[in-house]
Amino acid sequence: DAASNTIVLPHRSLRLSELSSILRVRTSKLIETVSSLGERVPQDDADAVEYKIDIDVAELAALELGFDPVRAKRGAGHKWKSLEDAERRMRRGVSGSAESEDASGCEW
Repeated sequence: DAASNTIVLPHRSLRLSELSSILRVRTSKLIETVSSLGERVPQDDADAVEYKIDIDVAELAALELGFDPVRAKRGAGHKWKSLEDAERRMRRGVSGSAESEDASGCEW
């Protein structure tokens, strides 16, 4: 089923361990795949798991492993970041005017 092979990738570089979790494949298999694409992954397993790869390489690796990668929409992360910033300000007791909240990009 094609829908079960569709995965959503973020718009940022990721550690091999993160991509392994998203794809639900063994890290060793992912390291092998990424290496076959020409990426120089560290030989030490601990370093390899934490190694960051570019989102384009992550997308190619997903394709090689039989997945249909889709990139997350760019605006989605910004909206959550704005909400997290507003929540942090509330916890610190810093109040802001309605204008400052609108300038942050939040849609209330």
